[in-house]
Amino acid sequence: MCHRLQTLQDCFANAIQTFEYGGAYQGVFPVKCNHDRRLLETVVHYGKATSFGLEAGSKPELLLAASLLQQAGSDGLLICNGYKDEAYVETVLLTSQ
Repeated sequence: MCHRLQTLQDCFANAIQTFEYGGAYQGVFPVKCNHDRRLLETVVHYGKATSFGLEAGSKPELLLAASLLQQAGSDGLLICNGYKDEAYVETVLLTSQ
């Protein structure tokens, strides 16, 4: 997993340099693609060096992603996608404290 995340990071770094892109790249893994806790912990652990984050589209995914990023002490992004009802927004606010 470490090798794959590093390869992905390197590919974007090369493209950014080659095309003189003024922005930056920060990857995120969509939790909905695989909810396996061990896989997500591995992504967060090996992605910590490059601030690789997680994307959550539902309240259960948000709770899982936020707890994994917080436990690992990662500054990876937590992207919140999907329908945002009142409970989802409240959860986002609570997890950001």
